[in-house]
Amino acid sequence: MKNLVNIRITNKCSNDCMFCLEQDLRNDEDSGFDKIVKIIKEQYRDGVDNELIIGGGSPVLRKDLVDIVEFSRRTGYNKIRVIFNGNFEESEISREDLKNSGITDITLLAHSNEENIHDRLCRRKSSFSELIESVDYFSGHLDLRICVCVNSLNIEHLPSIVSFFLDKSIRAFDFLNYFPVERAYDKFDKYLSYDIRKNFKDFQKTFKLLKHANADSWWNR
Repeated sequence: MKNLVNIRITNKCSNDCMFCLEQDLRNDEDSGFDKIVKIIKEQYRDGVDNELIIGGGSPVLRKDLVDIVEFSRRTGYNKIRVIFNGNFEESEISREDLKNSGITDITLLAHSNEENIHDRLCRRKSSFSELIESVDYFSGHLDLRICVCVNSLNIEHLPSIVSFFLDKSIRAFDFLNYFPVERAYDKFDKYLSYDIRKNFKDFQKTFKLLKHANADSWWNR
């Protein structure tokens, strides 16, 4: 039996993605350390495997992320995953700090294998270079997953995105379809919406690549 706990520790993010569903939360005040660790402790269950997923925003923008992870390990969580965009330019901690904090897994948000497309989607010029630096740094030390938001700007490149990260020895992928709500719809829908019928072959190629590599994949929305 597994006890899966998800906790959001910050609303702040170093990217400004076109498809972000949480743009309106950016200026909301983050919960304090004491409140976060209280939730982590209360959600822990004895006698089962406890997995903690730490998300945001970008958790590495909190200087107490390492303290949160260390508390979670002491509490007994045997698996701790951090989800973020790989960008450390505005981070309060370093890649080495995160690697040595006690986490076991990282999910990196990667929306293209081409710098110009990724940076355009994330609306930050350095987002791709920072992402790849994190992929290369953490690979071989922690279990990595890649999370892709599927939209009209990258859907034709899904097979090449998967191939690119397979070549970097990553064997786990999450795929989220663009969801047209709020700012994503109001300002960027004309760039992001796609017709799945027109791109069915791109999905088929992607499925074949994942199956051939015996990769784990999860699809949502």
